[in-house]
Amino acid sequence: MKSTIRLNQLKEIIESYEYPIPLREHLQEYFRKNKNAGSRDRKELRQLCNSYFRLGKSLGNLSFEDKSYVADFLFNSNPILEQKFTEDYALDIDSKLAIIKNHYPDFSIEKIFPFADEITSGLDKESLLKSYLAQPSVWVKVTPGKEKFVESELTLNTIEFEKYNDLTWKFKSNEKLTELPSFQKAYFRIQDLSTQSTVDFYHAKEGEKWWDACAGAGGKSLSLSETYKKVELYVSDIRETILKNLGERFKKHHVRPAGILKVDLEKGSPALPQMDGIIVDAPCTGSGTWARSPEHLALFDKSSIDLYSQKQLKILENVFPLLKTGKPLIYITCSIYTQENEKVIEAFCAKHSVKIEEQKYMEGYRNGAENIFLCRMIKVDA
Repeated sequence: MKSTIRLNQLKEIIESYEYPIPLREHLQEYFRKNKNAGSRDRKELRQLCNSYFRLGKSLGNLSFEDKSYVADFLFNSNPILEQKFTEDYALDIDSKLAIIKNHYPDFSIEKIFPFADEITSGLDKESLLKSYLAQPSVWVKVTPGKEKFVESELTLNTIEFEKYNDLTWKFKSNEKLTELPSFQKAYFRIQDLSTQSTVDFYHAKEGEKWWDACAGAGGKSLSLSETYKKVELYVSDIRETILKNLGERFKKHHVRPAGILKVDLEKGSPALPQMDGIIVDAPCTGSGTWARSPEHLALFDKSSIDLYSQKQLKILENVFPLLKTGKPLIYITCSIYTQENEKVIEAFCAKHSVKIEEQKYMEGYRNGAENIFLCRMIKVDA
């Protein structure tokens, strides 16, 4: 009986979902309309939805019901639906994959990730693809000097965590974290490990002018301000609501930027002074983060890769004139597609006087984090 109810609810959610609206927003709206769903109902339905989409484009020949049972078996250690497999649901993922392969010979993890042939070479593809079969860890960055307060509050609320280093801590989920007074007071922020690590490539100097050109939620700007306290910081984004939230976040963290600007960098560059460093965390497919948002695994359209790469190149073209000679332009995406990364850099370097100082992938799949591409280029004399 419970399985039938859950399957009907899951089907209703899946069929009413309109991609590319984030699945989490769709679920919030569904629960808002179905107020009789208790906390356990919401938790199980989130698990089932994420599991269903985590199968990506594989097993497309199965019925909705059969595919739902496979997803429940593969990705949940305790079955939510009626058990259709005789095997232990607590088996490790490799054992489960072998069982599914035995039941459905056409199944493969390469079919889960959309357009896997577009993924950059140089990454451990098997390990990378397997990482998309599970939700990544939640990472936080603790504000220096607030470690003891945050730790005592976590202990008081029986929230388990693991210390990666003194200020970077790892959690199984973000449940309850945002409700803590220490979060409200900005004693820590939720920020993925790979994103935290990008600050190691800035090498800013006291008194320099830096511009976070596609600031988004501002995590990289906060890292820059924490590490290089006397840098003059400018931030911009195309989205008004993002900039408003960013301003409030800066206040909480006592960051005072020299300027916050709304700019469409596909159309041109803003009126800013010459910069000593520019960070372009470019809009992208986000394919390096899809373990957190598995709806993309099932529904992503390949044409978006080309659209994003064109957008990324335009943005680089428009910020470049504001960079001083001898100074760094840092290009970042959370994509693992070659066309958005190496090929964009190749096309940009062919037209501009730059020297690639460092280019690499943050291989988050190795430790439960997101996957990020980063290229540090230096502007040289033409």
